[in-house]
Amino acid sequence: MHSFLVSGCVVGPNYKQPEIIVPTNWLTDSVPDSEVAMMVNTLEKWWLTFDDPILSELIQKANGKSLSLREALSRIDESRARLKATAGNAFPSVNGNGSVIRNRPSANASGVATLVELPTVTSYNLGLSSNWEIDFFGRIRRSVEEAKGRYEASIEEARSVLISLYADCASSYIDYRTFQHRIELAETNLRLQTSIRNIVAERVKAGESPELDLAQAESNVYTTKASLPSLTNGLVLSVNRLSVLLGLAPGSLTQQLSTPAQIPQAPNNIAISIPADVLRQRPDIRRSERLLAAQTSKIGIATTDLYPQLSLTGSFSFLSLSTGSLLKSASRGFDFGPTLKWKLFQGGAIRAQIKEEEARTEIALVTYENTLLTTFEEIENALSGYAAEKHRLEALKHAMEFTSRSAKLAANLYTSGARDFQSVLDSQRNLVISQDQCAISRGNLAKQLVLLYHALGGGWSEDSLTLIRAEINKEHKM
Repeated sequence: MHSFLVSGCVVGPNYKQPEIIVPTNWLTDSVPDSEVAMMVNTLEKWWLTFDDPILSELIQKANGKSLSLREALSRIDESRARLKATAGNAFPSVNGNGSVIRNRPSANASGVATLVELPTVTSYNLGLSSNWEIDFFGRIRRSVEEAKGRYEASIEEARSVLISLYADCASSYIDYRTFQHRIELAETNLRLQTSIRNIVAERVKAGESPELDLAQAESNVYTTKASLPSLTNGLVLSVNRLSVLLGLAPGSLTQQLSTPAQIPQAPNNIAISIPADVLRQRPDIRRSERLLAAQTSKIGIATTDLYPQLSLTGSFSFLSLSTGSLLKSASRGFDFGPTLKWKLFQGGAIRAQIKEEEARTEIALVTYENTLLTTFEEIENALSGYAAEKHRLEALKHAMEFTSRSAKLAANLYTSGARDFQSVLDSQRNLVISQDQCAISRGNLAKQLVLLYHALGGGWSEDSLTLIRAEINKEHKM
């Protein structure tokens, strides 16, 4: 009992934050030309590394317009209100009451017959009542801890929404620019193929080439034309996705993005470090840890049912049969004193409830540990994906360079009569594929870097949500 009193009369385990153990070996070395030097302040506005003003503008718009972000902020307000309501239980509750009651007993209810009608009595009551639970064993304090943990978890949930929003916006924007560039390439190749088809048609007309060459040239033209509708559809889907992410109707950004621009380029060298502080930047890890803290407090809440609950109750009232004497001293009445409630026998239900909360706490701990492992996996995958795509893009650039040279040589040789049309046809097809694959790889490399920044929890700071609230309020006033 002595040690119990020293612990502050708060039953249940005291929460201790688990330590984050960072893996000693990462795939950082697989990232070409990288320097291990990225700091948290770089993560906060990672999209600036792409040096694309339109991308930065879109992410800024997302702050004030995103519906998913507004929903997350409303959940913070909800949990904050719940925390305040729980904290209010630590203070005395005072209630006012008053009544005017007219009463006449039933003459026949007593079983004694009477010819006299019983009088009707009017009583007036006005007073106050109060109750104050003395939190001797910490039920209220543990409840406040639990509500606070869930409130803080709601903040981290909003931050998770925020970093996912930024990553999704960037990825959708990169997709749009990639489709836009692929359409440009397809249209350029279509003009080139049409020009060559016209040359072939003249040669066939002059009897210098067989009709097979013209049929193959026509096939090449229509194959390229057939690729345009699916590319255009991809362009529409990406702008629709981007518009909805910003809380706008699908297609709202089409006009703004219609002017062609380059695919956002990942910097040649990226700097990466993954200390424990960076991992703690991940809102999902922070949320999982806060939920673990909240659940730990529930063990204490359940444990308090093993002990008596002490309250101070009292009331003060005026009671009279007439309004004229209601506020006189003779009409006053009061009661005051401690109240003790103790669940002496519950058939083992209380200890079972404690066991249940302990099991839920173990589940929360496992969830937290699984979140950490998932984070490590995402970082490893993003590092590997970025490295692989960077190597692939370099190879594709060389392939496109040689394929382009081959196409020009084949066309010159054909017009001079030194080669047949099949070599032209093959080189054109290879050029179209090479250019398209190179464009796709540029977009994928940029998206892999977005995934890496997202995996590292980039995109927020301690005051981000406050600034975003101000941005949303400004949008509503406009």
